Amino acid sequence: MAIDAAAVFTNFTGAFPDVVSVNSTGPSTTDGTEFVKIMIDNYMFGPQQAILDYANLTPDSVPEAAGASQTIEAIQKGFAVGPGKYVLWGLNDTPATTKDRVILLTNGATQGVLRATYGDLDSSCYVGDGNNATAPYFYHASDAAGTARLTTGAYLILPPGKQLYERMYLGDGTDFTLTNSASGTLIRCVATPYQTEDGAWWLKGAAVIDVTTISNCTWTFSGVVFKAGISKYNMAVTYADASNSTKYKAYANPGTANILSATSGATTDWASITFDLELDSEPTWTDGFNYKLGICY
Repeated sequence: MAIDAAAVFTNFTGAFPDVVSVNSTGPSTTDGTEFVKIMIDNYMFGPQQAILDYANLTPDSVPEAAGASQTIEAIQKGFAVGPGKYVLWGLNDTPATTKDRVILLTNGATQGVLRATYGDLDSSCYVGDGNNATAPYFYHASDAAGTARLTTGAYLILPPGKQLYERMYLGDGTDFTLTNSASGTLIRCVATPYQTEDGAWWLKGAAVIDVTTISNCTWTFSGVVFKAGISKYNMAVTYADASNSTKYKAYANPGTANILSATSGATTDWASITFDLELDSEPTWTDGFNYKLGICY
């Protein structure tokens, strides 16, 4: 609540936004601004009680101090922020620039932070001495890479992060294009790029093509490069005739560059493709609609 000083106080000078208080002429006089009660109620007792109550806390009678503030604890609990809690970071600037208490996690790799610098994060997330030897992250190590595990190590090892895309892209030329070597018309194609914890980029999606004859058909994607010598793939092609009574299914290895292929030799009416394929890099047509994963400290 913003106090309208001119409406609350009797002794003041000026008008908004230049209202100033009037000093009293001596002890026990009433010619000074009557600020004590309203200042305490509105800027001390009121806000502190409201914050603690919102976080389902009650006063602990311990004086507020750096590193031991129940008010800070109430803000963290009430607004779900604080050490160990993840955030999606979409700002153009880094936390170091914005002064937010956030560490951006490294794509595809763990990272170590000094426990002495991030004590609250360490005390909130450490897996414990009994799990330090096997935990995948939030363990202690003597090196930032996390290769030398040690319960008393100087580093807390954080999990890897990844970029998250929260939309599907259209392959009809709106975002990218999918063309096929057989005669026919693309009915619909949608795809979503994503990044796994090891840093690899993948593309998953589906397409339906109205075709007449398919023989050694290939599909060409714009703006993507499949990983060279790819060993991880998942692609299925289903062909069907007009009555849908006969279906031909082929599993295709990804081809080179940006081309997928499958062999059928069937005379069909449509082809349905589903794919989840590893890429060499991020597609060129993604528009940056992504977030970085961070952790509060």
